[in-house]
Amino acid sequence: MEKTNAVQPLFPHLPKHLKGLEDLAENLWWSWNPGARMLFKALDRQAWKES
Repeated sequence: MEKTNAVQPLFPHLPKHLKGLEDLAENLWWSWNPGARMLFKALDRQAWKES
């Protein structure tokens, strides 16, 4: 069996106007940038608390 490191998109048919959010979510830069973390927290405060 051949192993692959290919990443499968979570939302393969994401609308174009949301593509920037997908790029940001896949980039771990947000995890150490306080301003970026606040952006994700502001999107859905309850989901942030549960994560």
